[in-house]
Amino acid sequence: EEFENFELYLEWKLPAGGNSGIFYHLKENVEGGPPAISPEYQLLDDLQWEEINNAKLEEWQKTGADYAMQVPDLAQKIVKPAGEWNSYHITVNQEENKGSVIHNGMEINRFPLHGPEWDDLVAKSKFSDMSGFGKYKEGHICLQDHPGIISYKNIQIKRL
Repeated sequence: EEFENFELYLEWKLPAGGNSGIFYHLKENVEGGPPAISPEYQLLDDLQWEEINNAKLEEWQKTGADYAMQVPDLAQKIVKPAGEWNSYHITVNQEENKGSVIHNGMEINRFPLHGPEWDDLVAKSKFSDMSGFGKYKEGHICLQDHPGIISYKNIQIKRL
């Protein structure tokens, strides 16, 4: 089923070094494009990923980021360790042009969904050459596993 305006609540936990995400307004196999195209809210074991994977992360790659687009409010971010449950309350409202992520009860990200400010975010991201990225106002919601085992529970979605 495809969604335009919605609230999504879920709880998630990752293994040590885990990496995953939640895609919204996902479109698959768009003419001449990649297999799937959409923005993503990042889920990551921020506390151990760099050590386990022997690599450095940018803030736009960590939990709460609109992946490769916008860094979460680090002062508000509270990530629980691998193996513990975290929660996300994601709101996408095209009419108000607002997307937001509440992580473990704290709002850590708020951003536009379209218009000049959104276009500027895309232009400055690694998706700048991907035609159609973030242009769809409706699409699927995708729970990613990338790699390893991620667990989800208490998944609730409400159309706005």
